[in-house]
Amino acid sequence: MSHPIRVLHVDDDPSIGDLTADFLERIDSRFQVETATSAEEGLDRLSEIDIDCVVSDYDMPVIDGIEFLKQVRERDAELPFILFTGKGSEEVASEAISAGVSDYLQKNPGTEQYELLANRIRNNVERTRAKREQQRHLNAIETAREGISILSEDERFVYVNEAYADIYGYDPAELEGEHWSLLYRNGDIDWIESEVLPTVYEEGSWQGETIGLRADGSTFTEAHTLSKTEQGDIVCTIRDVTDRKERERQLERKTARLEVLFEQSPDMINIHDAEGTILEVNQRFCESMGATEDELVGKNVWEIDVNLDRDGLMDLLSGTDITEMFHVDTTFRRLDGSTFPAEVHVRRLDLQGRDRFLVITRDVSEHKAQKREIKRQNERLEAFASTVSHDLKTPLATAQGYVELARESDTPEHLDRIERSLERMERIVGDVLWLAREGREIGSLEQIELEAAIDDAWEIVGGAERSMVLEIDDGLGSIEADADRFRQLLENLLSNAIEHGGTTVRVVALSDGFAIADDGPGVAETNRDRVFDRGYSTSEDGTGIGLAVVREIADAHGWDVCITDSTDGGARFEFTGVVEAPSAASSP
Repeated sequence: MSHPIRVLHVDDDPSIGDLTADFLERIDSRFQVETATSAEEGLDRLSEIDIDCVVSDYDMPVIDGIEFLKQVRERDAELPFILFTGKGSEEVASEAISAGVSDYLQKNPGTEQYELLANRIRNNVERTRAKREQQRHLNAIETAREGISILSEDERFVYVNEAYADIYGYDPAELEGEHWSLLYRNGDIDWIESEVLPTVYEEGSWQGETIGLRADGSTFTEAHTLSKTEQGDIVCTIRDVTDRKERERQLERKTARLEVLFEQSPDMINIHDAEGTILEVNQRFCESMGATEDELVGKNVWEIDVNLDRDGLMDLLSGTDITEMFHVDTTFRRLDGSTFPAEVHVRRLDLQGRDRFLVITRDVSEHKAQKREIKRQNERLEAFASTVSHDLKTPLATAQGYVELARESDTPEHLDRIERSLERMERIVGDVLWLAREGREIGSLEQIELEAAIDDAWEIVGGAERSMVLEIDDGLGSIEADADRFRQLLENLLSNAIEHGGTTVRVVALSDGFAIADDGPGVAETNRDRVFDRGYSTSEDGTGIGLAVVREIADAHGWDVCITDSTDGGARFEFTGVVEAPSAASSP
């Protein structure tokens, strides 16, 4: 025997246990002795390590040697068990034999007893190993679904069962007497000779996978077990696992794809258990939550979902069937306390008998913003349609009427009125198209000198031509605004002042903005809430859209606009929250 013999010695006297271990290991270097001071400790050792033979005292507290033997036999009916006791008797010996003891030895003074004990251990272990080896061979032969063969010491087949030969595409008689290398490619032969067979000869067995070569030249993957017998033969057991390996490769590829999908998904993905504890998160989830994987794994779902608590989650999950997916709209809270709207899809999974929940989440902040923008666009389109269908009717009807009069009388004043009606329609169309196309959208901001911008707008709307006076306070300064949109705001506001028949328009500076006032009839307090509504006008030539444009542009810049009475009795439009442009002196 070349293999070590692992012995468990159980004796309630530690000194006897240590002494016995020392003698046994000195007598035979193959002995590796583990000691225990109680049957309970001995049973634990048997659970932890492989033991070839148990040597036990009889007279021990709590559990004696016979009871210990019975418990060992419940675990292993063949494990050699030697009762080595100083308080033996025929009665004890008889009881031990009945319980299945392998050997019985009386302790005696002197060291000769250890030589005898060592011999008993060797004999019992050898018999057990031989019996087990024979049983392995018998079991192998009787396993019809597996290919079984036996190689002699010269590594030629002395036995081949039908299944073994069939796997390789031969008859059993064709293989008997042949060298095993017939069934492998050259490269595999070198590996088997240098790696596999040395392991079998040194350790007694080898198990792994090899590539077999069939009679027709095709190859296959085989699960291969080699066991060396006491007689020097090698028992070979093989199974064709080509299909299994292909399934494994497919599973590996699928797993790899799923891992890539999990990590690179544009959606947030997490997996949590039935208690709501987060087990896994992908990179997108971490990025959206502003946290690391370590910070998120282990948290409860309701720490992230502001609309959930533990009871609510339990109610939600308890009614979910396997493979059923349900959807909820909720709000997630990041670790910094900020929140965002989330669209959540949850699927319940059964992973090896454990409930798991796959959660796919999408941050719908942008989607909701798009929906709001679409709604605003639709509102603007509806307003456009309403204005075109309603507000253009009056100037169009007027123009048509004066066309008929002009045809009949050739009076120039009729043509002037037609021109004014057409100009009014042009203004209506221009304002409505801007609302429909631009709405609250503004371009890049730039520095605008207020006084210069107001002078330009006054000239464009023809205020001076109508003998009106424009007064501008000193120190208006500069603001930051979209130049095109701001010019449109001024033109509409100044046109409104001119249309309402005043004589003076005054522009004054406010602490955080500016105001434009006139000395016209003003706006009744009851109508001030309606002034900025689309279509509202007190002038027959008005479009009812100009002041709506003013408010849209102000809102787009983040300004507040309101209407009050001016000191001259007219209307005063105040713009506050206006960003002042940095002065040249403060610029770096």
